[in-house]
Amino acid sequence: MNLSEKSITEEASEFVYELFKNKLPSHYIYHNYRHTKEVADAARKIAGKMNLSEDDTEIVTLAAWFHDTGFIERSQNHEDVSIEIAQKFLADHNYSREKTEKIT
Repeated sequence: MNLSEKSITEEASEFVYELFKNKLPSHYIYHNYRHTKEVADAARKIAGKMNLSEDDTEIVTLAAWFHDTGFIERSQNHEDVSIEIAQKFLADHNYSREKTEKIT
């Protein structure tokens, strides 16, 4: 891997950061980037303790990055919007359809 290339999880982190910075209503003080980063970090740690494969660790970490992104549109049923956001991001990055289904 070229040193300038970022992993898909790094790309997701940056994407979610910008998404929340630009589109998350200010009244959401819990479901924000900080919370999402904590969840992604915890998911990665748990995956490591469970000896998950590199692919499975990536899948659970990506799921964590996108789990609350739907809050940019609404709180009720935000998960549906989160799925749409994740699907678009992953498709735009030519991510495997099979892995995308596991994430969403």
